[in-house]
Amino acid sequence: METWRAASLPSLPGSGPEPHLANTATGELTRAARGQRASLYACGITPYDATHIGHAATYVAWDLLVRSWRDAGHEVIYVQNVTDVDDPLLERAERDGEDWRALADREIATYRGDMEALRVLPPTRLVGAVEALPLIERLNQVLADTITLRDLYKKHHWQVAGPTFYQLHLLFDKHYGEQNELVDAIAERIQLLGGVSIAMAHDVADVSLQNHHRFL
Repeated sequence: METWRAASLPSLPGSGPEPHLANTATGELTRAARGQRASLYACGITPYDATHIGHAATYVAWDLLVRSWRDAGHEVIYVQNVTDVDDPLLERAERDGEDWRALADREIATYRGDMEALRVLPPTRLVGAVEALPLIERLNQVLADTITLRDLYKKHHWQVAGPTFYQLHLLFDKHYGEQNELVDAIAERIQLLGGVSIAMAHDVADVSLQNHHRFL
């Protein structure tokens, strides 16, 4: 999905101070970027109505962080999504007798114009939920397989026996923990793309079975 035209930035001598954010877990100030490359994901609009002052406040705040990073010499990767298919959008389109795609396109264009008027720098990538659907589907396939593998490790963790019981017990437990972390990471990525991650056992089984048939 196209972003919007970037405002021109003046070239300033030297570099600005390193941005820090309040860490609510420790109560301390923490560097906002871990290394030379600073990354940011911001949840974007659901385009069922015109953008408003709340949107302006949100994206101007993120813009301030992006500009501060750039002034401090960081390479910035900024990704923002647009939830261009969702219940509020479909409901508004049905209410007004309008195609939901046309409604989304119009409000996204309004949003782009508002961001340009505010001189908010565009994200590196503006990703629509509709264009991300093939990736979301593939990630859910990977998620189903990962959940299945995780549960198999736990099954063998319970059922292992014999002279090497303890070593295998620890090994399966270790792999179970690694797969569990991977399940969370994949599910979070799906949510960030505007999708819904599978979770119920019957959904996992159905998707895993589809994957199995695909490679037969």
